Amino acid sequence: MIKKSIIILFLAILVSGGVFYSKTNKPVTDDNWKTYKNDKYGFEFKYPLSWRIKENKDKVYGDDPIVTLINPDYVGKPETDQPTESMGIYLNSAYVCPVVENGNKKITLGSLSALDSGWVSSISNYRNLCFSNGFGIHLSEVSGDYGQKTFMGILKTLKFSNILPA
Repeated sequence: MIKKSIIILFLAILVSGGVFYSKTNKPVTDDNWKTYKNDKYGFEFKYPLSWRIKENKDKVYGDDPIVTLINPDYVGKPETDQPTESMGIYLNSAYVCPVVENGNKKITLGSLSALDSGWVSSISNYRNLCFSNGFGIHLSEVSGDYGQKTFMGILKTLKFSNILPA
């Protein structure tokens, strides 16, 4: 009986480890991703089918994102330190840009340059990008390497149709 229990436990660990490994190590591709397009602010990007979009329909202020993209597999709990894996796009944001301006490298995405904080370790890993056209992007990642690869896949699809936001 004990031997049978050990074998069942071993198989359960093996299967759950395989599921975790396949999820975290699968290649990130934008094949079959949805496209989000915001005509008002002139940008678009692709994102995984299972992720959710939350638009800010009210007036957008510095600390309020225009849009937030949320990974439903890693949604934090309100009033706790558990973070949410998400990407927020901000307009002229004091929330994103001062962190980036304190040092960090310049990168180019498409035709725009941005200041990039790189991944910073905190409760979650985060990364801030401040674009030359006034947009800021805040990334919050909790799923490790796969989350970072997914965000980079999303950013590679980001396109701005306006140099300056409307």
